[in-house]
Amino acid sequence: MSAAATALLCAMVGILPRLSCFLSGMLLYHLAPFESIIWIPHPYARGLTISVLALLVLAFSPSGDYWTLLPRDRRNPAAMSGDYTWPVRVIQLFLVQIYLFAGYTKIVIVGWKWASASDIRAWFLYFTEEDQVRVSHSLGEWVADRPILCLGVGVTTLIFELGLITVLFSKVARRVLVPLVAVFHLLILLSMNLTFLNVPQLLVFADWNVVAAWIKTRLKVPTREPTRMVAINSPT
Repeated sequence: MSAAATALLCAMVGILPRLSCFLSGMLLYHLAPFESIIWIPHPYARGLTISVLALLVLAFSPSGDYWTLLPRDRRNPAAMSGDYTWPVRVIQLFLVQIYLFAGYTKIVIVGWKWASASDIRAWFLYFTEEDQVRVSHSLGEWVADRPILCLGVGVTTLIFELGLITVLFSKVARRVLVPLVAVFHLLILLSMNLTFLNVPQLLVFADWNVVAAWIKTRLKVPTREPTRMVAINSPT
């Protein structure tokens, strides 16, 4: 476990990132069963699967070109832009598949009636009474007493799960759906006590070039241009 923590720390701060990502990914794969020991004893909503896959993808991509504390040998040319794009796209695909197959499973196994008010009400009541996960129960009971809200939760859940795949192709979908899904998980946490550990990984959809440019503009100190002196005796 200490080796996995060390490898993860090295990957985070950029010490031999490709090697660190590979080692931490392989070690986390073997430590994944401990999640059920230190969290809750069932295999649902685990958080290490995407992390392991993402670390291994970064290990086999040119992530060490700039994401490193060690100086890069500038004599070697940088990779093509596509070589830096595909790892992000693959990780995004891994994350979206969680939602897509969750919605697909609901429809195939239960059917569209999964989103009915009665079924959603039953789920709210179950999780507010579950001793192992119950933290708060007032909000869940409040929603369970309102069939319209229960129906809205069911329909919205299927829309998010089946529609989130559009963020892979549309900037508008990324800007709209990703923040809404994060808020939706927060409401689920407060009402059903379900913690989805992959929520921070939604940041992989952020446009970090825009974020970096915004930070640079905020931190930039305006400089006063030198005033041009005009000689008094110069001809006009």
